[in-house]
Amino acid sequence: MPPISVWLYDSHVDADTPYAEVEVMKMCMPLLSLASGIIHFKMSEGQAMQAGELIARLHLDDPSAIRKAEPFTGSFPVLGHPTAISGKVHHKCVASLNVARMILSGYDHNIDEGIKSKNKLILQLMDKLRSSTTTVVPRHVFIASFNNDGCT
Repeated sequence: MPPISVWLYDSHVDADTPYAEVEVMKMCMPLLSLASGIIHFKMSEGQAMQAGELIARLHLDDPSAIRKAEPFTGSFPVLGHPTAISGKVHHKCVASLNVARMILSGYDHNIDEGIKSKNKLILQLMDKLRSSTTTVVPRHVFIASFNNDGCT
């Protein structure tokens, strides 16, 4: 919940110029106007804000200059059935690594197979890496899992 610093209230702002700044993790990040117009803030200076919250409204100088988003009219591809992870140790290790990569990349990954939290995922991954049966796995298969080349 970073606080906002308002610079220009009910003022005219030009396109690509800062109109306010937000403090995030002890750093000040300027917010840039995408178009020219009069800005009217909906938040007070110093107020904490949440992601997706409305900060201000911009009454445009030229409303026709803004291209409106078009609704998606296409179709999405049909998804196949989920693939089951085999019972082989190196396959479980690769699956745990992929789940960890997804989480670290910021995706909201559906953690299954009895893993109920990210901490348990890390513990399970570390257990698989320390497992004596992991040493039986061919090196190229194990290294491929880190390089994201996959394995068979």
